[in-house]
Amino acid sequence: MGDLKELLKQKSEIEEHIKNLQMSLSETIGDIESIVSGDLLLQRKTTGKETGTISLLMSGVTVKQDIPKKVEWDQNILKDIYIKIKDADDDPSLYIDVKYNVPEKSYSTFPAQVQNMFNPARTIKTGKPSYKFEIKGE
Repeated sequence: MGDLKELLKQKSEIEEHIKNLQMSLSETIGDIESIVSGDLLLQRKTTGKETGTISLLMSGVTVKQDIPKKVEWDQNILKDIYIKIKDADDDPSLYIDVKYNVPEKSYSTFPAQVQNMFNPARTIKTGKPSYKFEIKGE
């Protein structure tokens, strides 16, 4: 185990090297994408496949592109639909999943009595710690 200042200097040098490699990697990926993007776009238009995986052979290389589908639902409209289904004596849970959430910022402003009602449903998980170092005198 080395001296803290030396390790921090080494860490800084490695971070700078990684930053340069990431910039180089980003440029290379951009160059690759500019070569393949036109043909991939044409294939997506031809097949009508906007999302998911497509593949094609280019210059002896099989190129696979995956565009994940990300669906977002308007929560206010879903709430109205939920009520309409319930009013029609049907079970909305057959069609809509409901997830309850309490923003932590709101929870922290609740009166103690109200917080106590929520506590059994509340679990705190911690994230990965982060560190900052400042060498004094340099």
